[in-house]
Amino acid sequence: MTRASCECFIFPTQGPVDLPWKSVVVVFGDDDKAVAEVYPSGNPRDFDFPERALLR
Repeated sequence: MTRASCECFIFPTQGPVDLPWKSVVVVFGDDDKAVAEVYPSGNPRDFDFPERALLR
């Protein structure tokens, strides 16, 4: 995957009725830096997770 390419990842869940939460934070990165997205919407910095310090 190059910087200019776009990839789509799908993470199946049981469905909105079965989930105990309203948002999901998806994080990709390594030991030095990471990027995160919140689904269905939100700012990753509003959530507490171990990789938060690595966000650009």
